[in-house]
Amino acid sequence: MHGACFGGGVGIVCCADVAFATPNAQFGITDVRVGVAPTPISTHMFSAIGLRPTRRCVLFDDRFDAGEAERIGLIHEVVAAEAIEAKL
Repeated sequence: MHGACFGGGVGIVCCADVAFATPNAQFGITDVRVGVAPTPISTHMFSAIGLRPTRRCVLFDDRFDAGEAERIGLIHEVVAAEAIEAKL
């Protein structure tokens, strides 16, 4: 992941076998801003990161960086932008 990853993009990351992100990546479930329940995404998030982190993400529209994404298990590793191609 490099750049912004919001809404359905987070769902796609949850479905990946291995996920890396650059330090500047930003994540969030923004559906709640427009009053939409992120039901299709949340089912994949439960499997990838667990129930409590998923609830926090989908209820509060918290945006978070790559370090937090790694901490909650959304991605496997934060990799410097110049090293991401070699890592992949």
